[in-house]
Amino acid sequence: MPGINSSCVLHLESGKPELRQLKKVTDIDKRKLKGLANKEMVDEILKVKNMSKELKKYQRGRGRGRKRSQPNDLCDVLGQELDAKKLKTNPPNGTIIEKTLLSELACQSPERDSEKKRQGKKSPGRPRKNGLTRSLAELDESEVSRLTRTTRTHGVLDQCVSVLKEGHVWKITLCSESKQNALTAEMCDQLANLLHEATKEEEVKVVVLTGTGDSFCSGLDYQDLLVSTHPRQEAKRMVEKFKLLVELLISFPKVLVAAANGNALGFGTALLGLCDMVYATDKATFQMCFTKWGHPPIGCCSTLLSSLLGKTGAVSMLLLNHKMAATEAWENGLVMEVLKPVNFMEQVNSRVQSLAAMSTKVLQDTKSLIKQPNQEALRDANNEECKLLLKYLGDDQVLDTLKTNWLPDVVTM
Repeated sequence: MPGINSSCVLHLESGKPELRQLKKVTDIDKRKLKGLANKEMVDEILKVKNMSKELKKYQRGRGRGRKRSQPNDLCDVLGQELDAKKLKTNPPNGTIIEKTLLSELACQSPERDSEKKRQGKKSPGRPRKNGLTRSLAELDESEVSRLTRTTRTHGVLDQCVSVLKEGHVWKITLCSESKQNALTAEMCDQLANLLHEATKEEEVKVVVLTGTGDSFCSGLDYQDLLVSTHPRQEAKRMVEKFKLLVELLISFPKVLVAAANGNALGFGTALLGLCDMVYATDKATFQMCFTKWGHPPIGCCSTLLSSLLGKTGAVSMLLLNHKMAATEAWENGLVMEVLKPVNFMEQVNSRVQSLAAMSTKVLQDTKSLIKQPNQEALRDANNEECKLLLKYLGDDQVLDTLKTNWLPDVVTM
């Protein structure tokens, strides 16, 4: 026909029955269509042009036509790996049901992200301004399902904090086995977020803290600080997050139980004094190591140890780095009960269930009466200890001491 090239309209392909995608349509001047006598041909060409416009809109919405970026959604990547192989690792101390989101990690689909942006809302996977990651309680059902499914299948991710919620009892596990469960700044965030969430949950009566593998906790993780190109900024960030965590531990209203499944170093030992009840295996040992690592004590142990062990015991632990066995810790009141390592968590759970059967108000009021007189002193101690810690971590000589003494003590090569 006059004015029409047969190559103007190409065949349409359909990868999916419900979505027809146009490969190529040559732009046709509408003025040339006016002289056509065949109305059906005109209608067909206009239809093709409209489909071309719809295709362009679809491509803009889906991001087609641009270079595809590498997948950065951890949940999607793990889901793809699941089809290829089945991991043999099992979560320690039982099945992990829920996991906090790692800092700066978004488990969001592109469609949902774009929808949130159109609605002017932030993506749930982004960290808040105060640094605390969002908990699963704040995500919708589909996101929770995907996260919990990934965690159950692939075990516990390294350097994170996981939680098992069973009615009135939450079990929080520190997961950094290669560093004896040392706390990174992000893990301090995650633990603080979980404690804050447990405080708001009326159903929660008891929170149990434990570690993965053969260690309970080896205090703070200084490795990021040692390799940072801006160590003073990294030190400030870490100390701020740690200070907030200790403040939450001091004021935590629910019963806090430490299940020391293995050795504790540094703040890991100080953490026992901030808990209401401590159970330990007979193989566990406790050591401060602060002077060996080159900085003053943290975690309020400068105040707590004197009241628990007396002046002589505090000097022995803080200045001489005395390593205390579990039985000695029980004799001095740092540990409530020493248990056999076989079925350790089952023994702890059986004892915790008796607390979970009690009235929430009675438990909280009783703890308040016990802890209230010392809370102000602990807050002051935390403030002074963190000021000193920040000052020391800004010293290059202290960083060299950490490299020499902390790395061999904590990091598994």
